[in-house]
Amino acid sequence: MTRRRGEHAEVELLEEILAETVAIHALLGDVVALLTPKPPAQATTAVFIGGDMPLDVGATETVTLTFVDGNDTPPSPQAPPKGDGSGLVVTIASSDSTIASVGPTTASGNTAIATASGVAVGTFTYTATVANASGAPLLDDDGTTPFIQPVPLASSVVAAPPPAAQATTGVLSAPSAP
Repeated sequence: MTRRRGEHAEVELLEEILAETVAIHALLGDVVALLTPKPPAQATTAVFIGGDMPLDVGATETVTLTFVDGNDTPPSPQAPPKGDGSGLVVTIASSDSTIASVGPTTASGNTAIATASGVAVGTFTYTATVANASGAPLLDDDGTTPFIQPVPLASSVVAAPPPAAQATTGVLSAPSAP
């Protein structure tokens, strides 16, 4: 391919313009990021505090969800979000009820508890949902930040341990009468 005189200079100039355009685009992206308001940090969150993990087949354990101040390290207990006044509904569930079943959730103060039962060997995940009873979106106490649902907790169900060894049993017999 033959080039016209000065064509090489034109290509170099276009490459420079392209490089400058890319740099300006990146700079504008940084400016937009700096000027975009950030949502306030969420204060209230909830964390799982599981019982004995893994869970044995046939065994039960209490699973606890505790509301905490997510800005504290380590998190400190905190009241649940106020919601819209309709009351809060807290649900703790299992991702696979054929592996582990979870009973009704009871909430009191800054905790919610449910009883989990091992059904079959396998893995599952505890999940929790905190919602307004009205169905309206749940906001943190600042009234604008959406409440971030608790992070699921992976767990498993294992075969129950064998029963403890039994002591040796002897059988006594008397000779039969003639």
